[in-house]
Amino acid sequence: MKRIFVFLSFILFFLLVILCLIFKPILAFVFLELIIFLLVIINALLPNCYEKMFEKLENKIIKIDQLGIEDIINNKSFYREILNRYSIGELYYVDVFEEDNKTLLILTLLMLIKKKAIKIEDNKIIRLMSTSNKLSKSEKYVFSNITNKGKIYLNDVYDISSIVKKETINDNLMCLGKNKFRSLLLRLLLIINVLFVIWIVITNYIPIKFNHQIEIQIFIVPILIILLNVLLLVKIYDFRREIYKRTEEGSDLNNKLNGLKHFIKEFSNLDNKELQDIKLWEDYFIYSVMFGINKKSYRKIEKELIIKK
Repeated sequence: MKRIFVFLSFILFFLLVILCLIFKPILAFVFLELIIFLLVIINALLPNCYEKMFEKLENKIIKIDQLGIEDIINNKSFYREILNRYSIGELYYVDVFEEDNKTLLILTLLMLIKKKAIKIEDNKIIRLMSTSNKLSKSEKYVFSNITNKGKIYLNDVYDISSIVKKETINDNLMCLGKNKFRSLLLRLLLIINVLFVIWIVITNYIPIKFNHQIEIQIFIVPILIILLNVLLLVKIYDFRREIYKRTEEGSDLNNKLNGLKHFIKEFSNLDNKELQDIKLWEDYFIYSVMFGINKKSYRKIEKELIIKK
């Protein structure tokens, strides 16, 4: 990160020095001192707030881009069928695009209970299956990490999000998409530099007389432009992560999930059901936990069966 920052700083500084030598030779050495000083200050004092600000902005833009119009509009349609073609982790990821290891673990444990691979007894997880061949990859992963003491460590299932993501890709629910936040930064960088070129033309080739105060402001502009260029180029390089979006099949599944969510909210009382009620409600019980309707069972598993350290 720092090497890239320094490298870009030198490149942009070199370009700015050339501009100074062409248009205002006397200011070249002044620019040199100011730019180096300001770059060092920014890199040293602003990394935390600067990184967090861009990270929050990127996450918001990506989230809006990933979520379809059906997630934004209040969908009133209903869907009642059980979606047993996919793992519960896939359904959760397609629905909310969140790599939440704890929630994926809780949902997978519930599905293992429903499939009679495990049972909960005296606040312990007891294996009922000698083999996990009938389970999905994410379910096998969780099943294999259950300790002999009947608990499961959250740190032991750190890879569950990536396993679920691979399942969605293999089942053609997700595909690699374009990072619109990075594209937005590139457009912003282009606009800034086009305006900078226009500014250079106006201040050097159009015969306009400026007073002393305006000349000082004009002098500051190249410094601000070069700093902004460096900061934007660094962030453009940083935000090159892969972005996944729903395929046509994934969008169809998401419509069904929205309809299922609306159906459970309107026509069931699963919000207050206990963990033992999973025997009666089965998949609908698990969906109610996934949609955040039944928070009681979520907290019970989190508190009694999962060890966070």
